[in-house]
Amino acid sequence: TPEELLGKGIEVIERDGWYQGDLYEGRPPGGVSVVAAATAPVCAMGSLWRAVAGTCDAEMTEATQGQRQVWAASVTDASERLRLTILNATGRLWGEGAYEGTVAGFNDDPATTKEDVILMMKRAAHDHSA
Repeated sequence: TPEELLGKGIEVIERDGWYQGDLYEGRPPGGVSVVAAATAPVCAMGSLWRAVAGTCDAEMTEATQGQRQVWAASVTDASERLRLTILNATGRLWGEGAYEGTVAGFNDDPATTKEDVILMMKRAAHDHSA
């Protein structure tokens, strides 16, 4: 469920650390770092992917295309709940351009902290009206 995935995402951030600017720290431009994708500090979206797939890059797994689609649907459901929670709690859209109003826009905002992200994830996990 989205609630369970958000809770696991929080665990990932608390265990591995939080990051701004990309899915995970150490991601090469246009590429993938196998080790970093599975162990480095992550953004809010990266935490959801790692929680569901064990890595921020599901393409690196041996999972079938069908399983990767199930993972993607789970991440989409959880991230939409999180996005609505952020919007309801803050009353404004975060981010610029393509990232306006997104979880990534909130995560990467210079004023956002790790604690802010975890708080919003906790609210999203427990607020069934989002």
